[in-house]
Amino acid sequence: MTKKLTLLLFIGLAWGQDNLKKESDFDKLVSKGGTIFLGEYSRIENSVVYFKTTNAMASQGVPLNKVHTLQLNDGTIIINNGEINKIDLNN
Repeated sequence: MTKKLTLLLFIGLAWGQDNLKKESDFDKLVSKGGTIFLGEYSRIENSVVYFKTTNAMASQGVPLNKVHTLQLNDGTIIINNGEINKIDLNN
């Protein structure tokens, strides 16, 4: 009976996963310590990068001096080696 229950739970979990996202669907922020955060880039104001991680309800402020790389899901690199690239974000 336990094997059947486990199988049913597994099937239910698999069918409930209809909105799976890949890593490439998210923006990627890499801290200077090497930690990778996936989520959505919001903006940069007063040397603070606002980034909403996948499991957060709102954007979090991260000091620019703590960010190594910020790459958008389309491949655009906003911050490289801790420095803001000169790009036009309005396109």
